[in-house]
Amino acid sequence: MHPRSIILLAFLFLLALVSHAAVINIPDDISTIQGGINIAQEGDTVLVQPGTWQELLDFQGRSITVASLLLTTGDENYIESTVIDGDSSSSVVSFLSGETEAALLCGFTITGGDGINGGAVAIIDASPQIQNVIMDANSAVSGGGLYCAGVASPTLIDVTISNNHSTGDAGGGICCENEATPLLQRVMITGNLADWDGGGIASFGQSEPQLIEATIAGNIAGHAGGGVYCENGNAVLTECEVSGNSAFLGGGIYGRDLAGLQLEYVLLSDNQVNVDGGAAYFDNATALLQHVTLIDNSAAWFGGAIFLRSATELMIGNAIILGNTAPQVFAPEFGESSVLTCGCSDIEGGQSSIETNDNCTVNWLEHNINMDPLFCDQENSDYRIQYNSPCRTIVCDYMGYTGETCEGESVPPVTRHPRGCPPPSVVLSQNYPNPFNPTTMIEFTLSYPQDIILKVYNISGQYIGILAGGSYSAGVHKVEFDGSRLTGGVYLIRLVAGEQVNTRKMVLIR
Repeated sequence: MHPRSIILLAFLFLLALVSHAAVINIPDDISTIQGGINIAQEGDTVLVQPGTWQELLDFQGRSITVASLLLTTGDENYIESTVIDGDSSSSVVSFLSGETEAALLCGFTITGGDGINGGAVAIIDASPQIQNVIMDANSAVSGGGLYCAGVASPTLIDVTISNNHSTGDAGGGICCENEATPLLQRVMITGNLADWDGGGIASFGQSEPQLIEATIAGNIAGHAGGGVYCENGNAVLTECEVSGNSAFLGGGIYGRDLAGLQLEYVLLSDNQVNVDGGAAYFDNATALLQHVTLIDNSAAWFGGAIFLRSATELMIGNAIILGNTAPQVFAPEFGESSVLTCGCSDIEGGQSSIETNDNCTVNWLEHNINMDPLFCDQENSDYRIQYNSPCRTIVCDYMGYTGETCEGESVPPVTRHPRGCPPPSVVLSQNYPNPFNPTTMIEFTLSYPQDIILKVYNISGQYIGILAGGSYSAGVHKVEFDGSRLTGGVYLIRLVAGEQVNTRKMVLIR
């Protein structure tokens, strides 16, 4: 056989090994992240070394993991030290081809995006997972940080969306459209700007974002919804904080045109507007506020806490409403009549703090009070309640977004979780030392007990031998390779575990 044919066959064999590798190392195996994505097969991991990667990524429908070394080390520093920079040319990362929850992006900072829809990340008709990612300093017409639309149910966990800008439409941090249903858990949405609606997050067209343990703070909208804007759809907030946001209307939350908003265990504090609705503004909406605290919100005109524009049904239970500019709750004389139902709540000023202008029916239920809630330290924004607080009752349980006392008892806790990526079931680490002479150590990690086989080939694809095989327990395993009988050159380690195949190159020197 001609030498060139041998070289070609060796190259094709190596390419086949790499293209089926469970872990594709960037830049050791492929020089770019997108290059790794292009050759990745279902279930593979594209593992990226720290640095600034100036490129745009498209998952192309693949069920793969793209991650920084946070994946293998658990070190959160890799989130900030592994940067994908879009260089102000388009959305930095795109999921546009029906990606499922099996597609995972983990452990990066995404910056420099400048797109139409989604400066940092664009998700259309796809449902990937995004974990431990920072989206910072991106811009787009809609969704300065993240845009999701269509049959899209992405999951974001431990994600920070900050300092992004919606330049023409809505969603400084996030924009959801056309029936999108994202799950946002332990997400920080801070310091974003929308030139129009939804400084933090904007939702339209029967979309339904669900936020759990989220913080929406310090966002600005030029028009409505400094923190959250919801139109013709639903939004669910559970164990969230909406604080320090600002807008023209609805500093914290703005809901309109058949919007349905459900807030449970939520703090709305220090939000402000130039006109109406310091904490919340509702217009032709339905809203449930259960176990909420609305405190120190302000409006230049009316409704320091809540403004009921028209045809709104608002239900308030187990709430504390205190320290907002007067009148705290306001319904104007124009528009269709609204309905407010309130029970088991501590409302500063009582029912007289609600100004209806004969255009709002108030159902004032039993067990409402007008008393000092006895916060632990209101001056320093510690809104837990003292043990002897009048907001702890037998009939109503407790009022406010947290029932925890200053002594730390009786609370549905806001649970915090460690950051990290879901680990792959198999990881083959680089041998060490490398290059080596004549021995080196090969290490692999299993997340659960598996049958494995570990083989060695030379660069021409010739089989050298088996280093390990059989059933191995979960955990880290080490195997020594002795190359004393081999000539110097490049060799390949191939680890097979179930359907996963990992390949590494090692160099024997003489």
